[in-house]
Amino acid sequence: MYTRCPSCRAEISFEPPVNAASLPDGYKHKIKCPSCGVTIGVKIPRLDSAVQPTFTPQNPNAVSSEPVYNAAPAETAQAPAKAKKAAERAADAWEQEVKAEYQKEKELGNAYRLPPEKRHDDFAAFVNEMWLPLQIRGGDAKPSTIAFY
Repeated sequence: MYTRCPSCRAEISFEPPVNAASLPDGYKHKIKCPSCGVTIGVKIPRLDSAVQPTFTPQNPNAVSSEPVYNAAPAETAQAPAKAKKAAERAADAWEQEVKAEYQKEKELGNAYRLPPEKRHDDFAAFVNEMWLPLQIRGGDAKPSTIAFY
C-alpha cells in the first residue's frame, strides 16, 4: 500500500498488518515517515469492501522530486521509567564491552601508556614546564602577576 506524508510529501510504501481482516472498521495503522520522522495514521480498508483504493503512479516523464520510502511500523513510545532502564542497560553493556577489551589489551601488553618524554610525574616539573608557560607567560597576564608567581 502507498500513502503520502502530510509533512514532507514523501511517498511511502508499506505493508498492511497481517491481521488486517480482523481489524475493526476505521482502524488506523500507524507508520513512521523515514524522511521526516512524523508518525502517520493510515486507515486500512476492509478487504471485503466493494471499492478498493487505487494508486496513480507519477508521470514517468516528470522530474522525480520526491523519493519513495519503505516505511517500517512506528515504534510505540515506552514509559519513561522503561526507557530509562533500557538506556541504563545499553550503557552497562557498552561499558562492560569496553572494559573487557581494555583488560584483554592490558594482558597482552598493548594498553596505552604515555611515552617517557610526555610524562610529568613530579609536581615541580609540571609547574615549570607546563603550567607557567601556558598560564602565566602566555601574554595575557600583567607584569605584576608574572612577578607574583
